[in-house]
Amino acid sequence: MPRKKAAKKSAIETYELYFARIHDWEVSYFFGVNTEKEWNEGRHSEIMTLELEGEFLEPEKIQGRHVTITLSAKRRLDEEMANPEKLERDPGSIGYIHARGQEGSIVVFLPFLAFPSIITMLQAGKCQGVFFGGSKLRYGSASVRHFQLLGEKELQAEFAEPPCATD
Repeated sequence: MPRKKAAKKSAIETYELYFARIHDWEVSYFFGVNTEKEWNEGRHSEIMTLELEGEFLEPEKIQGRHVTITLSAKRRLDEEMANPEKLERDPGSIGYIHARGQEGSIVVFLPFLAFPSIITMLQAGKCQGVFFGGSKLRYGSASVRHFQLLGEKELQAEFAEPPCATD
């Protein structure tokens, strides 16, 4: 009598919190005319990126590793947020994390309209860290679902050392 094949178990995705301290940042902007329509949608290309350099604070598995965080502005996201009923499907993530060896990288796609506020906060020295929520690293990769800039007070509150016990 033939054996029945066991049903494959679907992997249950575990949610993880990622924190990084920002040491430096740089912004870049590009605008141009599309001559190759198959490369991009529309007649123009516009790209704004914000690159943050820092180190992972959590999770412990990757703590202390250098991380490059690329925030990429997308005009399409402005339109989707203004007209959510036009979305063809629910977005699964807003970016991804890679952490292998002593280096890590995070890429997150944000609405274009958020960038002026983010850059102003960075220029004012109000952003000292970044929080990401997403799937747990698996084979060095994870998806990102949430993103938040943190001020120094928020970062200190999150990573304050517990008081030493006295005898």
